[in-house]
Amino acid sequence: MEQSGISKYYYEAALNLAATRYNMTPYGFYFIADPKDGVMRLFRFSGTSVRDAAAEVITAMTGKFGQPHIVTDKVQNKMGASFDHVIATWSNPLSAIIVEDRYSKIDDMGIVMIDTRLSKIINDADAAKKAATPNAI
Repeated sequence: MEQSGISKYYYEAALNLAATRYNMTPYGFYFIADPKDGVMRLFRFSGTSVRDAAAEVITAMTGKFGQPHIVTDKVQNKMGASFDHVIATWSNPLSAIIVEDRYSKIDDMGIVMIDTRLSKIINDADAAKKAATPNAI
């Protein structure tokens, strides 16, 4: 993210993950000045852990937030092997929590929590910037 006004706090220390026996490292907190009042607010939290944590995290989050929307498909590595890929999403009008196994690599999982309104502001700013730049990727 290249927008000015976003503050990123990135940590390497372990953080306990959703009442499981797993930790998350690295993880980051992302803040932006709220256009409503100028107050810095958290709009995104994200982090990764070992893939084995995904099932326990989904179970723990289901116990707290109810049944998620589940999407399953396959991912393929560079050698051509296919693996199951699960994305669990809990959302409401204010926020979303996404747990994804095989997040950035075959052997990790990720969790992302977003503030829907503030994330839309970021996404809209990105889209406007791209639209204003001819031939932008």
